[in-house]
Amino acid sequence: MRGERTSYIILVEIIPTMTSLIVASFLGLSVFVVGFAAGLQFLGLGNSTEITWGTMLYYAQQGGALEAGNALWALAPGAAVALMGAGFALVNYAFDEIGNPALRPVRKRRARTTA
Repeated sequence: MRGERTSYIILVEIIPTMTSLIVASFLGLSVFVVGFAAGLQFLGLGNSTEITWGTMLYYAQQGGALEAGNALWALAPGAAVALMGAGFALVNYAFDEIGNPALRPVRKRRARTTA
């Protein structure tokens, strides 16, 4: 309506309002991809020559690490996947809070006292 160029509309109007949604989608997809890759590696469907969290879980399960008393062999990669997912979720929430004004905390103003 105002006669603005398409690049101006995209860069100034659309991208700033969509930034939190784009970042949230990227972080959510990243968590999904890492979890999916670790799951496939755990099932033995991936490249077994690479050392990943999934292959570490696979070898711990195949070797009976929990039964042998070596719980750390299974818990460490599982905890790493869980912590990475939780970290991405918290970063995702932070970007959502920055981009969405309705989620910002409300700060109460202090009443001024007149002396």
